[in-house]
Amino acid sequence: FTLVRDGTERMVSVTRPAWESPLPLEEPISPEREFIEVRGTLRFADATRDDVRMISVIDSNRKRHFVEVPEEMMNGIVRPLWGKVVTISGWRKGKVIEFQDIQPSEAD
Repeated sequence: FTLVRDGTERMVSVTRPAWESPLPLEEPISPEREFIEVRGTLRFADATRDDVRMISVIDSNRKRHFVEVPEEMMNGIVRPLWGKVVTISGWRKGKVIEFQDIQPSEAD
């Protein structure tokens, strides 16, 4: 912006503090959604943020899949299925799966 005060022009830039800037993503998030199923062991749960509840499932290739779970379902999923092999289904959007269903699976 150009600021003019008392006949003197001054250039002013508008910036955000670094802590307000979003972190860069490793890869762009596609607006496309894909329905998928993932089978693996429930190994991680995070309910520390108010806006997002996350679990992760580690598949047989040791790949971690992040799953966003509705708050009201967190206890019902995490407590009885912790450390067990499960099949998760949902909509993949970028690196996160939007939870649809979870079922216990037979161990390999």
